[in-house]
Amino acid sequence: MIAYLTPSLAHTAWLGALIIVILAYLALGGAAAGRDRFKEVDLVAGWAVAIAAVTLVGVTTRLPRSLVDHGLLMLAALAAAVAWRRAEQPLHPGWRRIVVLALPLILVVASTAASQWDEFTHWLPNARYLYEVGSFPYRGGPVSTSVYPAYPYGLAIPIVHASVIAGSFAENTGALFNSALLISFALVLVRLIALGSGRTTEASRAPGWGMCALALLAVTVLSPTFVPKIAFTAYADCATSVCVGFAGVIALFVLGALADGESARARVLAWQVGLTLTVLLSLKQVNLVLAVAVLAGTALAAWRDPRVGLRKLLPLAPRALVLPTVVYIAWRIYVALEIPDGEFTVRPIGEWFFVFIPKILGLMVLVLAKKGGYFALMLLALVVAARTLRRIDSPFGRLCTITATSFLLYNAFLFFCYVAAFGEQDAISVGSFWRYNMHLGMLALSVAVLGLSLLWHRHVRGWAPLLPRLGVAAIALILALPVAASDKLRFDLRSPKLHVRDMARDMAAMLHPGDTLAAIDLSGYGTFAMIVRYEVMGRPAKMELLTGPPTVAAEKVREVVQRSRADYAWVHVPTPAIESALGVALAPRAAHLLARDGDVWREVKSWPYPGYTVPTDAD
Repeated sequence: MIAYLTPSLAHTAWLGALIIVILAYLALGGAAAGRDRFKEVDLVAGWAVAIAAVTLVGVTTRLPRSLVDHGLLMLAALAAAVAWRRAEQPLHPGWRRIVVLALPLILVVASTAASQWDEFTHWLPNARYLYEVGSFPYRGGPVSTSVYPAYPYGLAIPIVHASVIAGSFAENTGALFNSALLISFALVLVRLIALGSGRTTEASRAPGWGMCALALLAVTVLSPTFVPKIAFTAYADCATSVCVGFAGVIALFVLGALADGESARARVLAWQVGLTLTVLLSLKQVNLVLAVAVLAGTALAAWRDPRVGLRKLLPLAPRALVLPTVVYIAWRIYVALEIPDGEFTVRPIGEWFFVFIPKILGLMVLVLAKKGGYFALMLLALVVAARTLRRIDSPFGRLCTITATSFLLYNAFLFFCYVAAFGEQDAISVGSFWRYNMHLGMLALSVAVLGLSLLWHRHVRGWAPLLPRLGVAAIALILALPVAASDKLRFDLRSPKLHVRDMARDMAAMLHPGDTLAAIDLSGYGTFAMIVRYEVMGRPAKMELLTGPPTVAAEKVREVVQRSRADYAWVHVPTPAIESALGVALAPRAAHLLARDGDVWREVKSWPYPGYTVPTDAD
């Protein structure tokens, strides 16, 4: 347990570097939004400034990225100095307490290493390319090993900034940054609790320890969409969910400010919506749909609110739309010119799976029905939105309208993707459908928190004496759970993955830039081959992957090796077909690196499995 919560020296350095980055983003976010802002959004707002700077400079010039990094750090220091001279409290008053409560969780996440499929296929390769090459991929430049090199680099940017400060590629800072985003959204939930009690302005003092602990529990173990293998990785799904939640909640307060005649505050909040959308559009290729869905829900809520109306809302549109639109269009033009084949694409209409439509719809409904907590919250939002659509006059009605609209539009888009974009297997099994719905998780959680706060203050206030005990229990839980469940949170500690990473680092030292490597992994998973490609990145000039079950025929192995003209072959799981194709006997229960000598293959090195017979036994 102590080992699970004890970062290595390198991981400690990466954590320290990321803390500097987070403080810089908080300072930039505060300066970008001004005084009358939501301080809970400062981290995302400062991140938006960094994304806009790196993207706009990176797609228009070959200026070294390091100059942009240093410029952002200097701007952050200047912003912090200005806030200090104004005697302005630069951070949200709850940050100190909520970070202390989250410290055990932070230590666990800080100790982890990359371990998941998508981390090795594109999220980390994209960040590593940006760090090592100093630019986005471009025609004629170094070849990226990413499966999707044209995916937006929003989450890669804080990873790169932390790596620049640490002096080495800080691969686990994506997971740590996702944790910081969850912490910042916990502060938003505190504001929603205050809204439910009738207090619409920010308290000048920090929320209590118990309240902070409850908010942290809400964004983690109590959230219906919380999955550690998604949240505490370099995946952009958690960041997407947080940004969608931020955009929806800030939009709710924009509508509230307009309803109360506070036009100046509404303008500041609309600008913060724009900063949040800048980040959202820079995280994933399809997040444009989520941005449009949240904006559509906001417009619908304003239209049906007699105290707001579209006439009051539309003048704020430039503040919310100009920056994200400029950054998004600049990136789209760059992708079209420099990385045209690096994204997920829609198939020609003749190849759409119209025949599977009934099955796809049925499975989508079935998956949602099995996720009881999330489905119940979305059903609540849909019912409340439908009942208040004739006249919306409450914060809860506005939030439910934004959430319900986002849910309907996004799931309609996912249905379109299964029919028109995904492969047949993903289409007929609605692959990752639940994971994609996690992108709406923080919006659903906001509905739950605001609804419960309203119920508490209207109907069960007589239970107020129980609040101190509830707070103490929440504090005990949030401190104890990361320790008690540390073995569950350290999902990176799987023997085969650790073994393959160590093995790949050994191989990287043996390979040369002009070599070609064939990675043959017939364990039944493709993850191990992706790990090898990630670890040896930049060493061999070319890699050819062959993954599949142990039943793959010798002809297929021979075809891959001949097509790639491989100088070396890495064999993860020896099989008779591989031995026949390469003409060499391989010891069982070990992985092997082979070198071509004319038409003959010879073994360079083997790595016995550490304590298991086949990788699937221990994974």
